[in-house]
Amino acid sequence: VGLWIARRHIFAVFKKAFGADVQDLDDKDEPISYRFAVVGFLVSLIFCSCWLKFMGMSLWVAVVFLTLSMIVYIGATRVVCEGGLLYIQASMIPQTFMLRCFGHKMLGPVNLVMLGLNFMWMADITSILMPNLANSMKMADVVGRKNKRWLFPVTVIVILIIFCVTGSILFS
Repeated sequence: VGLWIARRHIFAVFKKAFGADVQDLDDKDEPISYRFAVVGFLVSLIFCSCWLKFMGMSLWVAVVFLTLSMIVYIGATRVVCEGGLLYIQASMIPQTFMLRCFGHKMLGPVNLVMLGLNFMWMADITSILMPNLANSMKMADVVGRKNKRWLFPVTVIVILIIFCVTGSILFS
């Protein structure tokens, strides 16, 4: 419902990202530019689809799975942020939804295995960063911080720290 209500704004963001001059749409107070956000989203979506396809999943299953995953992520983020919760456990995740909608015969054994392997990043909602980032943006608004361009460098630093810690654990 939230995406439907925001559809005009989302279309305007896509227009602005691809060079159209959109009145009353300024991204100077946003954490990243609209162009960077849209291009990053599309590149990530293509990369994830290709990765799932390369691992053996059918392209239509990959597209449906990623679409459902984004819906669950956005919904979980909204519930966490608006409800003041630390995290939530989604009652329906894309894997079980797809299995119940399409059935095991239509999905096939390879797609079922691939959906099962994707439980590690989709079934545990506590591991996603979207609610934490959304809450940090709200806290920045509350304390009066106007410039939110610090998000990208901080995110890169956090990712580098995660890689370093993971590497030190794996190779020690």
